[in-house]
Amino acid sequence: MVKTPSPQVAERRDKVLQYIRSSVYSPKIIAKELKEDPETIRQDIRWLQGNANEWLNGLAKGGFIFDVQIACEQLEQLETELIAMKQDKELMARMPSLKIKIISELKSSYALRIEMKRKGPLLMKLRQVQKLIESGKMVTSAETR
Repeated sequence: MVKTPSPQVAERRDKVLQYIRSSVYSPKIIAKELKEDPETIRQDIRWLQGNANEWLNGLAKGGFIFDVQIACEQLEQLETELIAMKQDKELMARMPSLKIKIISELKSSYALRIEMKRKGPLLMKLRQVQKLIESGKMVTSAETR
């Protein structure tokens, strides 16, 4: 059974993750910024890595390509930011033509995300075939001529 961290630990780990995402990897620097013991931060980083591995394994077991999943998540983040801009009444009043551009970008982003998810399984199969060819376990018709 997985132990749920306390709210304080969860908040600290979120902060550690924010530092890592902003390219601060040193436990000593993070510990100093958060006024925590460096060993506590090292433990948090190990915990975050373990969770990341579980997430990646889940993606692999689900048969979905990691790159496609990450790209979809990035598109979702972009969509969230575009929606926030579109809902900013002051911004829309100053730049009315921006609303049309935002709507166009949102439509493009939605379409691309749907297309990526639709083609994800095909891309996975192509990668598997490529690995087989590279390992010599599969021969292409060009190689048999």
